[in-house]
Amino acid sequence: MGRRRSRLAAAVAGALLVLPAAAPAQEGAAEQARRADALLSELLRDEGNEELLRRAAVLREDCLAAGNYRTAELVAGQLVARRPSSLADHHRYIRILLARGEREHARENLEGLIRDIPSDCTAYRMQAEMHASLGEARKALEVHARHHKEHPGEAGAPYAMASLALRDLRDYDAARAAIAALRTVGKAPAASPETAAFCRENADLLAAEAADAGRQAEVLRVHARRLDRMIAGALAATLGALLAGAWLTRRR
Repeated sequence: MGRRRSRLAAAVAGALLVLPAAAPAQEGAAEQARRADALLSELLRDEGNEELLRRAAVLREDCLAAGNYRTAELVAGQLVARRPSSLADHHRYIRILLARGEREHARENLEGLIRDIPSDCTAYRMQAEMHASLGEARKALEVHARHHKEHPGEAGAPYAMASLALRDLRDYDAARAAIAALRTVGKAPAASPETAAFCRENADLLAAEAADAGRQAEVLRVHARRLDRMIAGALAATLGALLAGAWLTRRR
């Protein structure tokens, strides 16, 4: 049950960074680029025209459906510049940057978004998932910790922290702290019944997994110490035999 839930949580988190698969192109990239140039020229003359912005959003999605990420990035960037309060536009733009492999640019945009709009939970999750996808589990843990500090009443961050600490970092102290934070969220008076049940069930599963992992780690430590003693004994015996041989064969 725990592993199945873990895989499901990972799939949901990974989906934050995924764009739709490219559909068979109905329109060439060159034609989409031409449309983008014409549309952006119109926007320069009429910055706040809602109809033009709507058409730009449609063009962005058309480009994504065709796999034309280059033009999609251009249009998405212009939408963010003209609709800075639209989190959906920001998130779409960052996903496009990630799809194009522009991780540093995406990271800078996520940091700016979190700094300017700390209530944006999706931005925290996207940044943590980006770090996790690069094998930077410790950095992902730090992002989730920042998210939890900003939104202490939400269960997602402590659950993710516990999962990362336990399964990726093998940091059992951090895992136990995150599990305790998850239980605190579930017991808060403001927690909904669904949130309370989620926290209780997953805290129990993670705690059992942590206890089992801790027992296995202790068994490995015992075996390692036993092996160290055996190796030390074997080395001492070998050294003794060599010294004895040298003594017996010494020149008289």
